[in-house]
Amino acid sequence: MYKDLKINNIINIFSPSIANLKCTPSDRQMYPQGYVYPRLGTPAIDNDILLWKRGNFYGIRGLPHKLLASYLQVRQQYTVVGGYRSSMFEITQGVPQGSSLGHLLFALYVNNLPKASAFNSTLFADDNVLSISSGNCIELQKLVNTELQKVDEWMRFNKSLNYSKMSYMLIGPRGKRLHDFTVKINDNTISQTNSTKCLGVYIDDKLTWSDHITNLEKTISRSVEIFYRIRHYLNERALKSLYLSIVYSHLQYAIGAWGGVGKTSLRRLNILHNKIIRAMTYISFRSKLDPLYKYLNLLKVDDIYNL
Repeated sequence: MYKDLKINNIINIFSPSIANLKCTPSDRQMYPQGYVYPRLGTPAIDNDILLWKRGNFYGIRGLPHKLLASYLQVRQQYTVVGGYRSSMFEITQGVPQGSSLGHLLFALYVNNLPKASAFNSTLFADDNVLSISSGNCIELQKLVNTELQKVDEWMRFNKSLNYSKMSYMLIGPRGKRLHDFTVKINDNTISQTNSTKCLGVYIDDKLTWSDHITNLEKTISRSVEIFYRIRHYLNERALKSLYLSIVYSHLQYAIGAWGGVGKTSLRRLNILHNKIIRAMTYISFRSKLDPLYKYLNLLKVDDIYNL
């Protein structure tokens, strides 16, 4: 379920931008198209604000509120280095790491961020993404800077100021030069990036998915060597289990977003994938692949995408 949620979030983040960039010929006057994708840093949770939100936003009052307050308040920690112990320090920010309530409390803390501005907000754990689009890049820049001031107000109220980890990406059509952007929040200039990693997927500003495919090729390439080394010690069932763990899991992850690129872009990835299939079956590189995939009951990269 966790995996499916991540995949759906990745696709949902970019489905509006993909629709904007695939305009019909009658919409050409809309160019240059722009789609801004600001990315926030992880908010630092203030325990007092979290307790206030639970009582005022979510209606958690009385004994349940006192129970959760006792869970967060009067917590202390210390550090031991080389046998020397530091003094006790009271924790006023953050939630207990590794706790079953940590994710829920964090969600309660940031859950009202989407209402703070006109941005489309995608929140997944501590990965916060804002997106907005426009047919005119000059208007888009004004819109982004205006709405970021509202986000800044939310960050200040929630004591989550962390401008250094913020960045933005301007997504536009291939072959079109977009207007030079200057994005600021509270007089802090936000850096622009041409590629970013979101929930394990590398996304570039032209939506070619080339960075993600290149990274995936490196991962699968390492697996090729592993299979040729280990196949002499494992039976077919164990090899297939290993394939599903370290190869198929990477290939199918978010393939709904990046798997629709052309065959040329996927050529090297297919070659590496075929090498693993041949390594599992001890078949030479001259042999046909379709019978091997059918024998192992596995899918080619294109078939995984079309599944």
